[in-house]
Amino acid sequence: MTLMESVNRAAHDDSSPAATVADHSTWPAFIVGCHRSGTTLLRYLLDAHPALACPPESKFLAAFGDVLTYPQAMRGLLSLGIGPDRLLADLRRMIEAFFQEYAARHGKRRWIDKTPNYVRLLPFLDALFSHEVLFLLMIRHPLDTADSLANVPAFNLDEPEDPDIAASVERHGLDRAAWVRHWVDTADTLAWFGAHTPARTQFVRYEALVMEPARTLEEVLGFLGEARSHEVIADLIDGAFTRRHPPGYEDAKIRDSHAIHQASIGKWTHWPTAEVDRLWAIAADVAGLMGYASPWTESEIYGVA
Repeated sequence: MTLMESVNRAAHDDSSPAATVADHSTWPAFIVGCHRSGTTLLRYLLDAHPALACPPESKFLAAFGDVLTYPQAMRGLLSLGIGPDRLLADLRRMIEAFFQEYAARHGKRRWIDKTPNYVRLLPFLDALFSHEVLFLLMIRHPLDTADSLANVPAFNLDEPEDPDIAASVERHGLDRAAWVRHWVDTADTLAWFGAHTPARTQFVRYEALVMEPARTLEEVLGFLGEARSHEVIADLIDGAFTRRHPPGYEDAKIRDSHAIHQASIGKWTHWPTAEVDRLWAIAADVAGLMGYASPWTESEIYGVA
């Protein structure tokens, strides 16, 4: 058994005392989801909150996940007298120190990480923080996500810089069907994790965030245990694009945005009907789990038909 396997086994228990605690307002949180699903927009909105620091994508936690999958890591650590519990505790202290220092430097009391790549690390992160952690799982219509992914030049290379995108490209290819399959892989993981940790996960639908931002933010802030008055929410919506957000790994297109908009909804409706039907067949089962009906029904819901 690898170290990651032992960590994953521990992470499946959602009956721990932490899972029933009502006050989550001191817990860290992670925003994860498929690339191009709106995680950067949610980051901008929450980073505008006076108490919340939401930095660019941290990325570095993925390296710990890779270390934990090394076949001989467990045996090597045990030979030093260090077991999984000790390793997780030391890693947690170091990681929390990094993020808390960042939050304090920006005058915030709490941090939220936004890194789409951490979809594959969800059980590890849950165990790392002893189930005292929250997850915002971002989801977007599979065909819109595929359309957006297909239009990111840095992703559509034979060897993309992002290791997880590179792995998807190697597995599925680079056309729209490949990006739909990438969405399916990600959404399937989110659905599985959400089902195993319902007390500490909340799905955030991109379409709801851009069409009803006030209501959606009220739900998100309530889940996080933060104040959610009309004044606070209005300030987030107004301030998300006027306040400075430290640069780093993120969707660079958001730097050209000046307000929440709905222009990215329903771009797939301009595809040939036969292609829509063919690609929807790939996503249909998992899309149904995520609450998306047939594409043409969805187009009526989103007002883009």
